[in-house]
Amino acid sequence: MAPRRGWSGTTANAPSMSHQDEGGRGERWVLAQTALLVLYVAVPGRHFAWRSPGALLAAAGVALASIAALQLGCGLTPYPEPSAQGTLVQGGIYAWVRHPIYAGVLVAASGAAWATHSPWRALIASALFVFFDAKTRDEERRLSRRYEGYAAYARSVHKLIPWIY
Repeated sequence: MAPRRGWSGTTANAPSMSHQDEGGRGERWVLAQTALLVLYVAVPGRHFAWRSPGALLAAAGVALASIAALQLGCGLTPYPEPSAQGTLVQGGIYAWVRHPIYAGVLVAASGAAWATHSPWRALIASALFVFFDAKTRDEERRLSRRYEGYAAYARSVHKLIPWIY
């Protein structure tokens, strides 16, 4: 008896694809992230109010993301697939949240939305939160496969917001 074929023409008993086959390093995530960030920048808003709480928040977000990127060193990559040169970083800012670069981008985007009085940017900042939450799920599956201690680290440190989430 011949194997049944699904709508895509693949056989029903074909082996499942590994995460490497489902987008490689995670190029689709990076493309979507880039599109959201370009849209965020392109949205009209008032001139940036440098002397506002939003500006302070935006600066704090940029600082957070920058420090986190420096702490990753050669392990820094935009892809959810961990860098071959990377190691599991659990100290510094990474002792407070597992994804401080994403957290920094979210803080900066929220602050800049406030500083430009742009409801559209606030909406896109909210979309970025949903996006990064989804991207981290894929990234954490990959990190768990790469690093033996990642599961224990993930149980003890919040994802994006210290003490909350």
